[in-house]
Amino acid sequence: MKKGQVAVEFFAYAGIFLIVLMITLSIIYFAQNAEYDNYRYNYVVEVGKGFASSYSLAVRGGNGFEYTHYFPKTILGYEYTVTFIKKEKQNFMQINIPGETEAGTFTYSYPLPFYPFEAQGCIEQETENGAQVGHMVPAEGNDYLGFYNDGEKVIITHGGCQ
Repeated sequence: MKKGQVAVEFFAYAGIFLIVLMITLSIIYFAQNAEYDNYRYNYVVEVGKGFASSYSLAVRGGNGFEYTHYFPKTILGYEYTVTFIKKEKQNFMQINIPGETEAGTFTYSYPLPFYPFEAQGCIEQETENGAQVGHMVPAEGNDYLGFYNDGEKVIITHGGCQ
């Protein structure tokens, strides 16, 4: 075997090994990105479930029931909004992350018990298309919501805004 042949074989094997290594690392990188999007989706859904569950708990708790719900001000660095909506015969809540994410705008809805609500504090309450709507930006104000059932409605309070 000649010295030149050994050097060529060494570089051929090293080149093949590097190609296999690059392909493996690329597969791991792309699989990780897909998992991160799935993680972010699941995290958003769980944060929204917390808001919806707190409202449901206040309704089921009955007259005089009070509950404080703590929440993150951002979701993985992104600001988000929470909207409580009361239509004629249905209530629901939406969590919305504006189109700042790579996947675009993300909105997820949760059914709520049909029961009147009143929004106070940093929650903007208005009427849109005949529906009572309460918009909230969690990054503004305190990191908690107060839910109080006065026997006729659930009062949702978000304080600390200017």
